Order: sequence, then C-alpha cells, then structure tokens
Amino acid sequence: MVIVRGGRRALAPTVAGLLATSALLTGCSGAMASPATAAADFEAALGGGDYGAACDLLTPEAVTQVESGSGQACPDALAMLGIPPGGEMASVQAWGRAAIVELDGDTLFLARTGESWAVRAAGCSPVPDGPYDCTVEGG
Repeated sequence: MVIVRGGRRALAPTVAGLLATSALLTGCSGAMASPATAAADFEAALGGGDYGAACDLLTPEAVTQVESGSGQACPDALAMLGIPPGGEMASVQAWGRAAIVELDGDTLFLARTGESWAVRAAGCSPVPDGPYDCTVEGG
C-alpha cells in the first residue's frame, strides 16, 4: 500500500514493518530467505489473483491436499477455496525448520525447504482448546 502525503509517496506501515521483520529474520544468513518474505509473497499472490504463483509457494504436500480436495490443478482449486486476505502482519516466529506467521485475518504455517520457506498451511484460525482449523493443510 502506498500512502501519498504532500505529493510524496511513503510506504505504508505494513510494508515497512514487513521489510524490517524480514531483515531481522534474515540476520547473518544473507542467502536464507525469511518466512516473513515467503508469507508476504503468498499473500500478495492470493490478493492479486495469481493462484499459480501462490501454488508455487506451497509445500508439495499442501499442493497435493489442495488438488485432492477438488480434483483440479492447484491454481484452480486454490481459487475455489476463497482464502480471505490476511491483512497486516502481526508476528513472525521461526524455530528450526518451522515458522508461524500471524496476520490480522489469517495464520500461515511455513516449513523451511533448503534455502527458502514454503507455506504448509493457510487460511488458518485458532480453535479454542484445540489446534488451528486450516483451509489448506499439508505436511
């Protein structure tokens, strides 16, 4: 989101916060992508209707789950799921090969795959006294 003030363009707090979070999570390992970046890319792809790009950011297990639920290729099946926009990033936690990114309207679970991160669960909401309920789940 771009905010125009007095003829100048400024980054919205969401984008600035995302970049700061991404820089912190990248740390000394410059080659390692951050889970914040992967989550932002996934959300941008969904928000832009680029379901092929969103599928490319899923783990293979999540792609299989999306496709098996509808019998269609991932982009078409993901479009049918209607995952709502996540909104602003609230928190990012990573440990080992797993990460959780909490957004205002969604929670994403990610897995590290080599030098990058992939979304393994999306469209998730907490269940009282239970695990998350996710629209997309994979390994």
